[in-house]
Amino acid sequence: MQIISRKNQQDGFEEHSAALPKTLRLYVAKRFLLLTLCMTVALCLLIDLFDLLDLLRKSSAHPQLGFFSTLEISFLHIPYYFLSILPFGILLGGISCFFFLSRASEVTAARAAAISAWQFLVGPLIASIVIGILAIVAISPFSASCYHLATLIEEHYLKTPNAIEDELWLKEEDKGLRNNGHMILHLYGISKTRLKNDHSFLEAQRASILRLGEKDVFLRRIEAQETRLEKGHWIFENAIEISPGQQAKPLPNFSMPSHLTARRARRIGVSADTLSLWNLPRTILWLQEAGLPTRKQQLHLYTLLALPFLNGTMLLISAGFALRPSTKGQRRAVTVIGIGVGTGFCLFTLTKIAEQLGNSGSMPPIFAAVLPLLAGICIAGSLLLKMEEG
Repeated sequence: MQIISRKNQQDGFEEHSAALPKTLRLYVAKRFLLLTLCMTVALCLLIDLFDLLDLLRKSSAHPQLGFFSTLEISFLHIPYYFLSILPFGILLGGISCFFFLSRASEVTAARAAAISAWQFLVGPLIASIVIGILAIVAISPFSASCYHLATLIEEHYLKTPNAIEDELWLKEEDKGLRNNGHMILHLYGISKTRLKNDHSFLEAQRASILRLGEKDVFLRRIEAQETRLEKGHWIFENAIEISPGQQAKPLPNFSMPSHLTARRARRIGVSADTLSLWNLPRTILWLQEAGLPTRKQQLHLYTLLALPFLNGTMLLISAGFALRPSTKGQRRAVTVIGIGVGTGFCLFTLTKIAEQLGNSGSMPPIFAAVLPLLAGICIAGSLLLKMEEG
């Protein structure tokens, strides 16, 4: 009977020991999520406050931009700032969470129970990755829509109505020519007002068209005063055709078929920050068909895809700096945490440098998006391995 009783006690202890890491993971994950949310929201509001002050400075020279419109633009920027600052918010949230756990000797108690740092890091690590996935899947479309709306409002109030708002270069197959001909269009003064109100219509104040034959041999040039894209056709008004060795001849009613729509042209002309994860692949394909560079769009796409992994890396970095024994004094702990925050700023700076190099073409977009992630993984791995050995 005593043997059976001891065996039952041993089985109960093993079940309790097996359930302990799961309970600890949930406890740490909840504290991490709460502190991360607080840190990220605080950072977003701080950045948005500076953005509001900058908009108020701009509005002083434009009386038509009232206070409420300025406030609306600033409010619409918040989702974009949330996505941009999320990895750093996770770093600060992780440092705060693990610092409080170390101060309360909960980390020491977990180590005394033979629980490794990797075991109670599983919960926060999964939480940080899930936050990143939800951010790119759900928040990214909302952020893109809000940022695009803020851009339209800002352009409406801060730009003069008669100014040339935009130019656009396009490359299309020229179905009016034989032997694989194509044309290059240069549109001046695209009307964004008509474009945003009617997705089936696009117009420009002036256009230059270069018609090229096989092997990019120049054939003729067409200059048009007014151009519009409507129902799959380019319609040129008051056009003049100029051919080598011939006199210019007018083309009063001239149109050419197009594979573009006004909706595609709207996507081509907008900033990459106004495109969500779901719209980026399609837009990149349209840009490639139009013969336009896609570096910024590709970099934005790869950056969004790398966000969950970057969040996890920031969590591991915060653990490597904050999960330190508190026996060396509070000043020492604060110094180590300060170094951790500085490391996060360095990674943030590296991200921006890589982004500029990727946009300029000095670095492949996928490498520019992955470089900060690889650097963070190396830092986090070395810190955690050193902590386990020490």
